[in-house]
Amino acid sequence: PVVDAGPDQLQNFGTTVAIAGAISDDGDAPGGTITSLWTKFSGPGDASFANVSDPQTTVTFTQPGIYVLSLAASDSQLSGSDTVTISVNAAPVVSAGPNQTIFINGFVQLQGTITDDGLPPNVNVSAQWSVVSGPGVMAIDNPYSATTAAGFSMVGTYVLRLTGDDSMLSSSSDVTITVRPINHPPEVFA
Repeated sequence: PVVDAGPDQLQNFGTTVAIAGAISDDGDAPGGTITSLWTKFSGPGDASFANVSDPQTTVTFTQPGIYVLSLAASDSQLSGSDTVTISVNAAPVVSAGPNQTIFINGFVQLQGTITDDGLPPNVNVSAQWSVVSGPGVMAIDNPYSATTAAGFSMVGTYVLRLTGDDSMLSSSSDVTITVRPINHPPEVFA
């Protein structure tokens, strides 16, 4: 049998992936029955096929990474096989850093981090800071860098969000910045 496991794919983690294998045979086998079987050849997690005997089925993966799947077919006399590579992309892992307290005339050093799985390949992960809530305006040195400095126009509590985007998936993390007045009396804890 001539086996085609279908085109390579780039998919997002958590989705059900359709795989479109095809099998053709010369028909010379007695009975003319062709059997097929999908298996995971390599990859970091498990691959669950909806129907391992159907050349056109769906598959899900237990973790992101690069998987090679094999489709094998037999006509009871001869067999053939082919592979397909499925790259399963995960959203960037984002941390906006620890909550901080500053005085109104000071600047805070934002210490965000973004980690990505490298999929899709050859894509730089973008970073962007934004203000979720707060009483005033934020002035930021570089809103497109995970680590940067920021100042605030008014006293109060600000929630800032760092978003990481790998062109297919994005994720975010929030940090709370408390801005105090300069002459704020010390807090007394009972």
